[in-house]
Amino acid sequence: MARILYVDMSTLGLHDAHFRALLDQCKDASSQVEVVHIQDDELVSATLPAEPYYYRSLFKTIKWGEDQGYDAAIIGCCADPGLKEARNMTRMPVVGPFMAGMHLATMLGRRVGVLCPAKNGKRQRPFSWHEDNLLGYGFQAHLAKFRAVNLDRPDQAVIERLAAEGRLAELGDLVLSAHRRSIMGEALAQARSAVAEGADVLFFACTLWGGMVDPIAAELGVPVVDPIFAVLKLAEIMAGPGRVARGRPVQTSK
Repeated sequence: MARILYVDMSTLGLHDAHFRALLDQCKDASSQVEVVHIQDDELVSATLPAEPYYYRSLFKTIKWGEDQGYDAAIIGCCADPGLKEARNMTRMPVVGPFMAGMHLATMLGRRVGVLCPAKNGKRQRPFSWHEDNLLGYGFQAHLAKFRAVNLDRPDQAVIERLAAEGRLAELGDLVLSAHRRSIMGEALAQARSAVAEGADVLFFACTLWGGMVDPIAAELGVPVVDPIFAVLKLAEIMAGPGRVARGRPVQTSK
């Protein structure tokens, strides 16, 4: 049995139950997946915090997972924050959705259209973050185009107000609903543009789109990589029986 730790990057834990249900649907019967979120009393965030002060919390959670005997860990954000450092600090395999999604996408097609969330035409983090990852992972030559998908996510002031009032379920629904509404609207339009520009496979680079992308594939007739499915399957492979990962030897019967 593979024990996998999924670390969500919301400090409020808004999406723990959502991801737990989604991962349970995707996982192998023999896998056990636990969902936690980063803990930081100074940050209030419904998704990846805008400032990178969360790294210490992330690394402490990864180290805790190794100490608890997990076989692999997933950093639950398609920016793959801290992935290189996390992999260097533990013998436990650590994977990120962007790395996993691009691995799978480049096996399904030659040119990948990457769709990323935005708000009012602006990205919280620049595309250069993903471009640096693509270069480090060796996938730069496979990129067809980044496309920004406008989402009606709540502003930070709304997030902080609802969090202070304890209305976390309402806040979580606002965030997830924005992603659901985008699928057959703005996301479909941007996906169609990416295909017109040469993409023969699409990757939705936000974990909150996990479990939502099948209608895009049906509408456009091209493979669409789900970030949650991709990262979970890679984690299961790396954590599975007989693995050789992070210096761990293959177990042989005597």
